[in-house]
Amino acid sequence: MKTILKLKTYIFFTCLVHLTTSCEKFFDTTFQNSTSVTPKYVEDYEEMLNSTTFASPNYFVADLVSDDIYISDAMYNNTRKEFILNAYEWKKNIWSDLPDYMYNTSYKQILQLNFILQNIDVAISQSIPDKKEIVKSEALIQRAYIYLQLVNIYGAAYNSTTSKTDLSIPLVLEPNVLLPKQETVETIYKQIITDINNVINTNSLENFGKDILHPGKAAAYALLARTYLYMNDFENALVYADKALVIKNSLYNYNDLFLPLFNYPKTLVEFNSKNDEVIFQKIGNDKDFVLSDNKLPYISKDLENTFEKNDLRLLVKYSESDNIQPSIRPFSTKDLYFDYGINVPEMMLIKAECLTRANNHQDAVELLNELRINRFSPENFISIKYHSNSVLDLVLKERRRELAFHGGVRLFDIKRLAALENNHTTISRTTDDGTPRVSISSSNNKLLIPFSDNLLLGNPNIKQHE
Repeated sequence: MKTILKLKTYIFFTCLVHLTTSCEKFFDTTFQNSTSVTPKYVEDYEEMLNSTTFASPNYFVADLVSDDIYISDAMYNNTRKEFILNAYEWKKNIWSDLPDYMYNTSYKQILQLNFILQNIDVAISQSIPDKKEIVKSEALIQRAYIYLQLVNIYGAAYNSTTSKTDLSIPLVLEPNVLLPKQETVETIYKQIITDINNVINTNSLENFGKDILHPGKAAAYALLARTYLYMNDFENALVYADKALVIKNSLYNYNDLFLPLFNYPKTLVEFNSKNDEVIFQKIGNDKDFVLSDNKLPYISKDLENTFEKNDLRLLVKYSESDNIQPSIRPFSTKDLYFDYGINVPEMMLIKAECLTRANNHQDAVELLNELRINRFSPENFISIKYHSNSVLDLVLKERRRELAFHGGVRLFDIKRLAALENNHTTISRTTDDGTPRVSISSSNNKLLIPFSDNLLLGNPNIKQHE
């Protein structure tokens, strides 16, 4: 029996590898048709979703262009990865002659998800009758997450007036497509909402999947709340953040990390295994950055200064460096893993922002205090008092502290706030002694990650940002 199962699994993954490799030009050049054999059973498609690649994306370049990161002189002068500095300084051509791994990997995953969605209805189920609908729902959630990342990385912030014409990324809904054209920001968002609504309307999908690799209805509500926030639809963002919080609202008390005999987690993966805040698990890493200079990323002084003196998040997530001038001593991340998922604090902060924008400042402040009491020791916690003229700023700063290095969330916030409120941020890059290198305004299209030359040469239907 085990031999038969191993043979079946081998045949299935051979088909999957053939599907992926036969579409290699799907990424930097063209989309090619595939002649792979279609798996027969629903369980085969479930195996495809078991892949850890869906739980471990890499969107670190989206954090590199934000104001949360700092590259020291030593790292600047010694890095062996040119694209890191190109992204950090918002160069027009980040990738030179390299492929864009964010774009390529994301569309490779979309290709696999489309393959599942196109064929799952005719697959044979060997177990529970509802498994087909569950597999389909999980694939739709994964695809919606990827498209929401891509449209915010390569496209302009959503704007109800301009998003009808703002070009962003290709929308690929089938596994076999030739030279896909760019779609508008609005078109991508409409597809994301359609996909997630289909998931929400699937009665057989439970609130949580069988493990962290498999999202459930809670993840769908949370992802929809994030989507509507990025669309500045605060009414709907509030509705779905609430729906997610009804299912899960537990917070991790950071004081527990400092209890005697506590085995402090060495990595984010280990930390999240104990963290009941997680709604949708995504953990990324960027070995290219770390290996380029054998150092972990430094956080910017601008980000560091948003933390209050006794904020446990600064101690838990970051380490003070002794490798730079004593007057600077920047903090660095503690490991090369980054949380790209969606969790309870994000839902609380989305709710708080929506409440603030609806002039319900008091409830927003109560949410902030509910979160913050778990981020300070009892003797250092100071409750925020209600001041209506500053609540939105408090919410946004809390959001920045909580969601730093979150796969582009800070970048997306910079862009959406600039578009929504004409609230422009100037981001500056400096040397260790403070000498300016380069600066940029959040109104600049350079905050849109440029497409690689390889992609543009191979697909004339994709145009570079102007």
